[in-house]
Amino acid sequence: MIRRVAVAMILSAVIFSISQVYCQDDAAKTIGGRVVSVDPQASVIVVKTSEVFTFSVAPGAKITNQDGIDIELSAINQGNYVMIGYYNDRFGAHITNNINVEYDR
Repeated sequence: MIRRVAVAMILSAVIFSISQVYCQDDAAKTIGGRVVSVDPQASVIVVKTSEVFTFSVAPGAKITNQDGIDIELSAINQGNYVMIGYYNDRFGAHITNNINVEYDR
């Protein structure tokens, strides 16, 4: 009986540890910065703040200009100021589902 309890506790600890490593960080984050590059074909945008961040643009991501009008990723240019809403997937990659472009900032 004690052996079964010990085995169950160990298995629970292992499963919990594995789930912590592979769970996505669902906490929504926001970052603002200047666009370094945009690759609409690969659905990637690179933004510089105090660091450089690479974001994968999720299918169906909401991309708007400063007037709130929907635009395509291809309409974003190097040097534009953007506000990006994102989360980290289970591998630590930055995934954006919300980009607001402020052209003249």
